[in-house]
Amino acid sequence: MTKLRIQDTDYTYYLNNVLWSGIAETDSAYYYGMYSFFDDEKVFKLKKLSKTSDSLHQALYTDPTLKTLQWFSDGYFLLERKDKSTLEYFDLRFGTFRMNLSDKDQFVFKFNIDENPPGTFVLKDQGTRPRDANFGEAFAALWDRMMGRL
Repeated sequence: MTKLRIQDTDYTYYLNNVLWSGIAETDSAYYYGMYSFFDDEKVFKLKKLSKTSDSLHQALYTDPTLKTLQWFSDGYFLLERKDKSTLEYFDLRFGTFRMNLSDKDQFVFKFNIDENPPGTFVLKDQGTRPRDANFGEAFAALWDRMMGRL
């Protein structure tokens, strides 16, 4: 129970957060993890996600499309080359749709970017998003993770 005072009125409210997620950042990687109060091990396990390759680093500061996506993700993102002319951009802040960090296509916000000509980037599409998924399956994965079963 927590007390809150607004404009000379006291309020009582309850906070409950069973499932926590977090991101830690170093120069070369992000460390992402989840913890539930119901996990058997009381350890916040982190998975390493390597940052954007050096070959794309300069474009992040000069290209308007990439700068806008960085703003959108508040700087917490992965940018990977899918093929010669396509990049994939993953916003890390909202995690994955099915609680599986090993499948990067499951990030809630994923964008496909075309590079044509080289050094010029254009947003192609938003990739697979929650609206394209089975919500029953996604909720079941969230529930299982929250209960410490994933």
